[in-house]
Amino acid sequence: HEITNRGSGASPYSFIVKSQSTVTAYELNQAFEGTGLEGLGEAFVSAELNTGVNAVFLAGLAANESSWGRSYLANAKNNLFGFQAYDNDPTRSARSFSSKAECIAYVAQFLSEHYCDESGSYYRGGTIAAINTVYATDGNWKNNVYSIMRTIERKAIDC
Repeated sequence: HEITNRGSGASPYSFIVKSQSTVTAYELNQAFEGTGLEGLGEAFVSAELNTGVNAVFLAGLAANESSWGRSYLANAKNNLFGFQAYDNDPTRSARSFSSKAECIAYVAQFLSEHYCDESGSYYRGGTIAAINTVYATDGNWKNNVYSIMRTIERKAIDC
């Protein structure tokens, strides 16, 4: 099955971030095995249930921003998304979280309210590509996140 509900011809330009996945925590945990995201499947699924932000998108975003949970910020500050890590001093400015699960829940809620809701201050559309216009200075960010999502999907389906 396809856990991203991406449909035919999907891409970062058409994938709606607030779309329901069919992924389970078990499948995500299988996909994360051997990475710094290991054991966080339940947190991603829970974040989707609470905010509507697709769990596979969140996982792809976290993997992209934290080198699969292995970055300095992921380990020192439980910050899987580089949240509030501004270019001028990312280590100092990055927000700290009490746990990686708290980080996932917080960032999912932030994305839901500010990037995915039409009244959100950063809303430019509900796709990965639309979010890229404000979220990341790297224009290829959308493709990187989407590619990691497809990798997660393949690994989860193989379990």
